[in-house]
Amino acid sequence: MKMAAKVLIGGGILLASASTAATAADLLPPPLPEPVAEASCLYFRVDGGASFHERPNVYKNHGGKKNKAIGEKLKDSGFVEGGVGCQFTPMFRADIVGGYRFNTKMDNKYNDLDATLSTGTIFANGYIDLDYFGFVKPYVGGGVGVAFHHIGDVDMPILSGSGSSTDFAWNVQAGLAFDVTENIALDVGYRYVDLGDAKSGGKDPFHVDDITAHEARVGIRFKLN
Repeated sequence: MKMAAKVLIGGGILLASASTAATAADLLPPPLPEPVAEASCLYFRVDGGASFHERPNVYKNHGGKKNKAIGEKLKDSGFVEGGVGCQFTPMFRADIVGGYRFNTKMDNKYNDLDATLSTGTIFANGYIDLDYFGFVKPYVGGGVGVAFHHIGDVDMPILSGSGSSTDFAWNVQAGLAFDVTENIALDVGYRYVDLGDAKSGGKDPFHVDDITAHEARVGIRFKLN
């Protein structure tokens, strides 16, 4: 009987110890979750397109007098752009874009204006993405920046020459973005740009005011993970 009692007591002690260990294990804090890397908001973009210029206002200087040209026009041209941006939320993004508009011919009705104009631009843009239509996302946007104009190849007016100038520029735009993959989007859009004014060099420089254009643009955005 004594032996049986000892066995029972020993078994009870073992069970109590096991129960205490299990309770202590239950009180330990759960293991920390593994850290999850945040997705980057950054994206890169490259674009190209065509600029369809509206008629500018050209003013020529003759002996200190400012005379408006007649029938002046700025031929259409192409442009390329590239930049970097951030998708802050599913509906808002912003980017900084640099671009170059290729040489375009400038002349007028009476052949007393003959020169070329090229323009570099830097724009800071903001966009509202309408993220309601699956892989197709309409957007609207706008931006402000600087236009760097260069007037060259000046044959007329005779006393005018090449010159460079800078001016304030702005744009408004709208378009469609197509999600090709999770990280690549095709961007097709329209943009209206106002590139300010430009000025030639020479003894009698001329001014090109109200340089505006309607632009068709196609580009690709590459999102970083």
